[in-house]
Amino acid sequence: MKLYHYTSYKNFKSIWESQSLRFGDCGRANDILESHRLKSTISPDSWKILDKQLSEYRQISFTMDFNECKKGFMSSMLWGHYGDKNQGVCIELDLEKLNIPPEVHHKPINYVQSKQNIHCNKLTSTDISHFINDNISEIFFTKLDDWQAENEYRLINNTNIAYLNISGAITAIYITWKFHEDGYMSRCWHRKCNILEKLVGELEVRNFFYTELQGVLIPACYSTRQDRRLVMENRRISKLAIEKLKKMQ
Repeated sequence: MKLYHYTSYKNFKSIWESQSLRFGDCGRANDILESHRLKSTISPDSWKILDKQLSEYRQISFTMDFNECKKGFMSSMLWGHYGDKNQGVCIELDLEKLNIPPEVHHKPINYVQSKQNIHCNKLTSTDISHFINDNISEIFFTKLDDWQAENEYRLINNTNIAYLNISGAITAIYITWKFHEDGYMSRCWHRKCNILEKLVGELEVRNFFYTELQGVLIPACYSTRQDRRLVMENRRISKLAIEKLKKMQ
């Protein structure tokens, strides 16, 4: 199963160098119901304990493939929101190759039409901790269907694990034509693209774009290195053809 993580080019360089992703504060999520989790308890003291324990959880979010045709890197919305307004990168990873510690909870988000308060009737810190663990799917893996277009796969933990090791799990890097400073259409020749290719070594860099088919825009991608080789070969063939024509004159 492939997962996708959108980020800026600046952040990607740090991710690549460390071969890790940082668990982020759940309280900084875009969803207001996650940033301020609705909760009710039987006493002010237990409310404070519940609030403190919930704030200790950290998360990493990915996108999954939408279907066989639309892959996770093909969302124009996610490129705009999380891919630095189309100027960043999308990292493709193999879930089976991720070294996910057993303490980390992970699964796809369940999208629902409505959510209810988190009713906690526990008093002690230990009981509240058990309550959160027993209800972790409802608390951390359920979102309103307003967010369904993100098609999210989430990792959650409340331990001292700050980073997820992704070494050996990255399978491709995606960019768009806006990745290049001037948006020049000869994408594979751009200096910034060449720097990215050198950074990731043999890993394939793919350019994501839309093409027209019978009047309909459809998503597509190609390898920047392969495209450059094809362009070079076509130039060579064209040069030979021109030389041959000159000799025939």
